Amino acid sequence: MLLLALIGCDSVLTATEASLGAADPTAPLQVYALRGGPGAWRRDPAPFAHAFSSLHAVSWGDDLVLAGLSSARPPSWLDERFPRLAVGALVTRDGATWAARSYAVDAPGTSLIDPALVAGPEGMELWFVQAEGLGDPAQGGRTVDIVRTRWNGARFDRAETWATARGLVDPAPVWFGGGWHVFATRDHAAVVVLDAKGGSAREVLGGASVPFARTEGDEVVLLAQRPTGGGRMVPIELRSRDMRQWSAPRTVVDDPSLQTCASPVTGRLAGAELLFCVDERR
Repeated sequence: MLLLALIGCDSVLTATEASLGAADPTAPLQVYALRGGPGAWRRDPAPFAHAFSSLHAVSWGDDLVLAGLSSARPPSWLDERFPRLAVGALVTRDGATWAARSYAVDAPGTSLIDPALVAGPEGMELWFVQAEGLGDPAQGGRTVDIVRTRWNGARFDRAETWATARGLVDPAPVWFGGGWHVFATRDHAAVVVLDAKGGSAREVLGGASVPFARTEGDEVVLLAQRPTGGGRMVPIELRSRDMRQWSAPRTVVDDPSLQTCASPVTGRLAGAELLFCVDERR
């Protein structure tokens, strides 16, 4: 009975709960919110989470949901022996008070990398990368699957492999023009997009990574991180109305109080826009 109870515990939720709140200021992976809007972003005085990365934001009902991966608690031998797919998330309704959640996932395989929660015409969906075995899935020519699942009211299921490719991570789907377009990082060196299920990747922006896409009116807005030297990352933005022609990349914010603004994503609450960054302190 004890073993059954242990197997039934939600290790993803436990790790995500452990990520809530500020840690030692020198600890890596501090998650900050910035407020004020384009051209006037101001960082909150303190991080609201730590050891949480691979961010992806979505509005879900009255909540703003920030999906990601927690490294606050290492996996136990039980997790490794009896893997259960789930995605962790930080959830808020006011941008100030956060709670941890996890959502179960029914899909083949044992890995769930770079989760992206998105809203589409069929409701809420979870997309992620699967790459079995150890090592960096974006290097060494490893084959990965980009998997799509749908929310059924209790868990994400109806899994399908949307694409199989080499060296792709950080999927960032967006529904635009009547179809899915999936941005991704290729080989840690460029942002690419796949415009059809099983299609080939087309480069959108070199020298950038970790995309996040949303629609704004008749445009797709693409965020990504770009190195500026000295180990720093800044968020950049570019826009398109046809997924072919893109505006010149512009720096969204370069806050000297942040060593990096990695994995940049935006979300809206009560009509106000928030920008989230992972400060990868070293």
